Amino acid sequence: AMLLHVAPLLLACPSAVAAYVPSGGSSSISGGGGGPAESSRRQTPTAAANNNGGNHDWLEAELAVHPSNFPSRPAPDLQPDHVALSCLRSLQLVDHPHPGAGLDRIFPFLTWQCRSAVTGQGVADDTAAKFRVRGALSPILQVFMGATRIDLGQATKTPGTATRGDIVSYPVRVRGATVHAFQHRSGIIRQGIRAEPPVTNMIVRLERSRRPPNDGCWMIKDIVDVRFAKGGMGWSRDEGV
Repeated sequence: AMLLHVAPLLLACPSAVAAYVPSGGSSSISGGGGGPAESSRRQTPTAAANNNGGNHDWLEAELAVHPSNFPSRPAPDLQPDHVALSCLRSLQLVDHPHPGAGLDRIFPFLTWQCRSAVTGQGVADDTAAKFRVRGALSPILQVFMGATRIDLGQATKTPGTATRGDIVSYPVRVRGATVHAFQHRSGIIRQGIRAEPPVTNMIVRLERSRRPPNDGCWMIKDIVDVRFAKGGMGWSRDEGV
């Protein structure tokens, strides 16, 4: 599938363009093997890049989550690919510049239904502070944390109906953190060590909101492992996959 470019995320910081290395037309989000392990979480993206052969993709991710590039709140002029990429990069660098910072950044861009689905928290617990704690333990979100590479595929657009806004779906291919080559995300050691971290195929869906205070804004509606989306996760036929 044709993949999106991430270069627009660098435009707000022209001095860093020299460090940008195109990835063959694909929207790749690659890391230096930081992973969710505590020792790696303490590394800055710059240190991780220097420790892994000068991998500039960590620097790209650091630029993407910089306040000059990452929007602080949803806005009608933000395109769905920008919202999706920014949130995925935030999960990749979940503890940059401080523990849980990535979860704080994405909190406003997830619908309440999505936050509830990935954490299991109810409406009474729907606060940024509780999302930071429960999100760090979410199996769905952990897929992206410290990932060595994330590829965002071509969008599938589904027109809005009388009861909901337009929907855009992206297939996402995630190569896990380096630490996952020898242990599961739960921390349990694998029976056999892999040559490469496992690859997980995900789906990220965004909907153009029709309700205040985010009327007209693209919001992340679903983050789903493809293996568990065969039944549509309760989606109606007109919502697409």
